[in-house]
Amino acid sequence: MTSTTTTTTTTTAELSALSCTNDEDLRVPFYCEENIWRLCYKRQERQRRQGQGVQPQHNVNANPDQDFVLFISNAQKCCPIFHQKATASSSRRNQPCFWDYHVILLSIHCSKTTNSIATYRTTASHTQTPPQKPQTQQQQQLLLQRQAWIYDFDSTLPFPCPFQQYIQESFSYSFPLHLQPLFRIVSANSYLQHFYSNRMHMYDTITQAWLQTPPLYTCIMNGYNSTSSEYSTSSSHSSNVFQGSNLHLYHTMQDQHTMQHQTIINQKLSLLDDSMYGLVVDLATLYTTWV
Repeated sequence: MTSTTTTTTTTTAELSALSCTNDEDLRVPFYCEENIWRLCYKRQERQRRQGQGVQPQHNVNANPDQDFVLFISNAQKCCPIFHQKATASSSRRNQPCFWDYHVILLSIHCSKTTNSIATYRTTASHTQTPPQKPQTQQQQQLLLQRQAWIYDFDSTLPFPCPFQQYIQESFSYSFPLHLQPLFRIVSANSYLQHFYSNRMHMYDTITQAWLQTPPLYTCIMNGYNSTSSEYSTSSSHSSNVFQGSNLHLYHTMQDQHTMQHQTIINQKLSLLDDSMYGLVVDLATLYTTWV
């Protein structure tokens, strides 16, 4: 006999986000895409209030930031990531967690000072630092004027974590090429506008039970009207599991050419607000773009 978990929705995703005084409290296990959506919404509202003269609580991102949602996956839907809470309390705590996809937030924090950039080098045995390319004086100055932070609710690393530390400790370069992560970069504004999910990918229609307990707030369906026509006409949307959601389009990687040239990605980043599903880059490109 299979037991069915019954949940009662009490509020909206937006209100639930604003009611959390601590960003880490936004976490609902196994719903990383919704956790990041709510974090994006909360940060957007925080910056909006700051612009209106309401000073937010002090944090490392007190100044206006540029936020990007990163969907991590690969063509095999099997992506190893170290330091994940899912394996932290088990016998596999020193092993990676293999996700079919994962969602994190990248925040680029602009600073007027030139000595605030955090540098990090790891000595962990399972990681290797990607080769550093020579930097011009102009590029060095740019790096000194910005900080990149990663928000990963499911990581045991600091929250937020310096970008370089997160990349070096979370991803191993010893895995075969087919397990290497790819990153779909979507602007936070676009993600807030277009993402929607009725969570049916987490529901077993045969047993009529949730695979993982869903959040108590209502489903995020804000983006349905803006993307439903494209959804209904695309042949790639045939899976019944994803009916009522465009989630799989975000973490599908093999349908788009991988960007590998930094000149291209820098040109594309400024256009991401107008791009529903962003662009896909490999690990080396992501690393060298913000380090």
